[in-house]
Amino acid sequence: MKQEIVFNFSSPESSHGFLLYKVYATWEGGIKNVLKKHNLTHPQFVILTTTAWFVTFEEAPTQKALSEKTGIDVMTTSVIIQSLIKKWYIQRTPATEDKRAYKISLTEIGKKKVQESMDAVDTYDKAFFSTLSEDEKHNLSTLFLKFIK
Repeated sequence: MKQEIVFNFSSPESSHGFLLYKVYATWEGGIKNVLKKHNLTHPQFVILTTTAWFVTFEEAPTQKALSEKTGIDVMTTSVIIQSLIKKWYIQRTPATEDKRAYKISLTEIGKKKVQESMDAVDTYDKAFFSTLSEDEKHNLSTLFLKFIK
């Protein structure tokens, strides 16, 4: 017997979730290509640039702080940090306030990598979102910020 399936949308393009997925998949594919030229994965880029943000505006973060800020789980953050240490982009030093924790900071090579990869991603983002008006960009930012904890 043929099973009936009831759809809540007339087409995939009528689903906000599907549209979000398609836009994200398209954007991320471009980001992956950009970062491949810089020998970084997207998660490595996120951890590296978030570390740069912390050390520039606050203080050297712990692994836990990086995990919380990026939304990447602690174990995955740990694996990414290990890979960035092997590339000489970041270093770990014991935290003074918690002997079990480590502060994460950038090496000189890491600072250069952050700047060059961030410039490349910014260029890609500007091109990707260039068809949006300023109002659309503002509305998109407002929408996204509603979902960030």
